[in-house]
Amino acid sequence: MSNNHQFAIGRADLEFTLQFSKASDRSIHVYRDPPDIKKIAIAQGAGQISELKDVTALNYSNRSVIPEEGQVFCLENQHGNFACVQIHDVKDASRDDDRDEVTFSYAINPGGGTDFS
Repeated sequence: MSNNHQFAIGRADLEFTLQFSKASDRSIHVYRDPPDIKKIAIAQGAGQISELKDVTALNYSNRSVIPEEGQVFCLENQHGNFACVQIHDVKDASRDDDRDEVTFSYAINPGGGTDFS
């Protein structure tokens, strides 16, 4: 992991700072600690970001989530916009990988939109 365990996606009112830390070679901790992040939640049962019709229905009660490879999590930033991220691969140098790395894809819904389908 580089970038102080943080990686920004989007920009301006559509910026989301993802903060990661190691969990295992198949999952990763993600936090709502960056100042631009208001809430974070796992999208239980979603196989793709495009399956999410109303991200406000997710459980945003936790400070952090631990998505596994294939899982989707969603964030709301301080501007009321939502992003959803799907974890594709996690590498952990302390668990037989040659580097620390997380591979993901994401979608940002502008204007406070909550439907990603």
